Amino acid sequence: MAEKVNIIGAGAAGVFLAVLLSQKGIASTVYDANVAAGRKFLVAGGGGLNITHSEPAESFIHKYTPAAFLKPAFDRYSNLTFMQWLEDLGFSLYTGSSGRVFPSKNDKPIALLNRLIQKAEAGGATFSFQHKLTQVAANGCILETPTGLKEIKGPIVYALGGASWRVTGSTGEWLSLFQSAGCETEDFAASNCQFLVDWPSSFLQAHEGKPLKNTRFSCGTYHTLGEAVITRNGIEGSGVYPLSPAIRHQLLSGKATLLLDLLPLVTSDELVQRLSRGEGPLSKRILSTTSLSRTQLALVKAFTSKEVFQHPTQVAQRIKQLPIIITSTGTIDDAISTTGGLALSEIDETFRLIRFNQAHAIGEMLAYDAPTGGYLLQSCFTMAATVAQQFYAT
Repeated sequence: MAEKVNIIGAGAAGVFLAVLLSQKGIASTVYDANVAAGRKFLVAGGGGLNITHSEPAESFIHKYTPAAFLKPAFDRYSNLTFMQWLEDLGFSLYTGSSGRVFPSKNDKPIALLNRLIQKAEAGGATFSFQHKLTQVAANGCILETPTGLKEIKGPIVYALGGASWRVTGSTGEWLSLFQSAGCETEDFAASNCQFLVDWPSSFLQAHEGKPLKNTRFSCGTYHTLGEAVITRNGIEGSGVYPLSPAIRHQLLSGKATLLLDLLPLVTSDELVQRLSRGEGPLSKRILSTTSLSRTQLALVKAFTSKEVFQHPTQVAQRIKQLPIIITSTGTIDDAISTTGGLALSEIDETFRLIRFNQAHAIGEMLAYDAPTGGYLLQSCFTMAATVAQQFYAT
């Protein structure tokens, strides 16, 4: 069993690892460049901390791109294992209608974070802030502290985060340090972000900020069922975030096509029958015979010629398969998360850095993709649990 572990990064992955180690009597020091722990964790929880998801493990793992690198760890420590761990510690959880899991409404994100830190400290963990990573090497690293440079050796776990939400200190500046140490890296890219669309000005003027609810979104062979919001520059929301990898892949050729099924619970044949009944303008028949909102109807009109809009069969086809052209992703700083970072070829299945001595890397700093909805946080907890197990056994 390791005597002490150095953790570089006091985000969700780093704090959780410190708690797990403390429960086994292993001391740790958690270093962070910020003045406090979990700044991005707290910002993400501003609207309610979606800490994981209740989806069955068999399908849960396939939310990650790629999924293979995380599967061995997830098989050992799944979302269900994590939820039970929280409940065993006295945290109350509730599951929303979408399957997302939250701490009790009485537990604010800051309260949850503080309780985890207190549990870590009670088991021997210490936290040192304003300690910025300035150099990494095979045998250790160097931190810049308020009192000078500090060299760290021995077991190290890097949990440095991605590059989105710079205001929280998540800048991704550490990437060049690993490049200098000979590690393979991938450029950061926005994920779970706004996707840019050239909306017709008349449509945007009337419908900016309006939601598209109960819609099936597809890109290539991938699809989700959910909702999104029309923004000034494009579209974003839980319905499109999971399609980030597929959209970015298509954007490599210059543009991506997002297909919208605005009435996913109605078949094409049934829709044609509804629109063929009655008299009067087709727009009124659509609103009277379907659950399509005025914003959804306006969206269909914005991307459909007047000629097509005279024929129920052709309009039904547009409602069921409305193509929206995406020209780019939003900026990294406005994204919820990033993909890119340290290449997965640099770690083994226990997240050990294969070029370094006694070092691991976990969390969003690795080059994988995870959607919102509790999946990204869960991957951090799963990786931390796997690494903790390595120290229990040494």
